[in-house]
Amino acid sequence: ISQHTDTLNITLAANSGFVRVRAYYAACGTYTVWDTLYVTVVTNVYGPGQWVGGISTDWFNALNWCSSLPSATIDANIDGDYYTSPHFPVINASGAVCQNMNMYGVNEALTINSGYNLDVYGNWENGINSYSSTFTANSGSSATFKGTTSNQYINGFIPTTFNNLIINRGSDTTTVLEDIVGNTPPATINMTGSLTLTNGLFIISEPTSSIQYTASGTMTIPSTAGLELNGGNFVRGNFSITNNGLFRMTANAADDTLGN
Repeated sequence: ISQHTDTLNITLAANSGFVRVRAYYAACGTYTVWDTLYVTVVTNVYGPGQWVGGISTDWFNALNWCSSLPSATIDANIDGDYYTSPHFPVINASGAVCQNMNMYGVNEALTINSGYNLDVYGNWENGINSYSSTFTANSGSSATFKGTTSNQYINGFIPTTFNNLIINRGSDTTTVLEDIVGNTPPATINMTGSLTLTNGLFIISEPTSSIQYTASGTMTIPSTAGLELNGGNFVRGNFSITNNGLFRMTANAADDTLGN
């Protein structure tokens, strides 16, 4: 049986949709079984790092992205406004990384499975344009904020619930990651796991945000790291804090912050 390539022109009523196809073998007068393809016509709005999801949910499959995978210098842009993706990214292996993490709030989703991590070298924005994106951080997953720029932000109009949250920015407290205040709805962050401070200053300014430490009996803040509670709440727990760096609470922090 010889193999060859045929060209098929398809006209879609929308910019994406399902197409059923089968092949005809003229010599035998028989058809193959029907197969279903999902066809997406995507406008490359953002350049490299735009999620398409035409193949699978696999974050690491380059065919799911326009041009290339996200990297420490390439944003991850997940935007359901320009196309209807059949899949949204799931991080189910080691090595996921992006510069800015942008979810635009138009029915998108991002999942980090247990045991895996996403390194973010820039800002985190969940729900930039609307209020319907979904971030799922399964138990045992983590997001690590890295990078060396002076100021980066957690922002957006949809609450973000991390499992484990790791701050490892720069080499001292001059590199700042701030959960900002002022959005309506607010840029709330919550946690189901534990906070780790390695490098950089983590500032909580949004009053509705809540962070926590659950890893062991003692939370250690190294000399190269800091935590500033300018709003929000540090959940009470049965632990002590060994502070070798910076720990600051302003009058804007919740009254019941800390305890035990």
